[in-house]
Amino acid sequence: MLIIPRAHVTKLIDFDKALIEELYTVAAQVSAAVRDCFGASGATLFQGDEAPEQTLLHVHVHVVPRRADDNFRLPDPLIEELGREARQLQALALRQTLSAKPPL
Repeated sequence: MLIIPRAHVTKLIDFDKALIEELYTVAAQVSAAVRDCFGASGATLFQGDEAPEQTLLHVHVHVVPRRADDNFRLPDPLIEELGREARQLQALALRQTLSAKPPL
């Protein structure tokens, strides 16, 4: 899952405290939701901003559902990107899970 704030900021160091708090509050909510939605036992979060060879020139947070023995690696050349339809179904399921949970 990718969390992208509406405010266009390319570096985390340029965020004000309130925006950082909001970004990571949402990240915590998504992290909790992926456990319920995708049967994950945890999540790995990592943040991207203005970095070499970055394709998204906007601060964002990745939330990766994790399971025991999933052999997660970053980057993982063996994993192929999901097709658009599969990603849309995942997004819908995650939206439904998030809307059913009270905010943190």
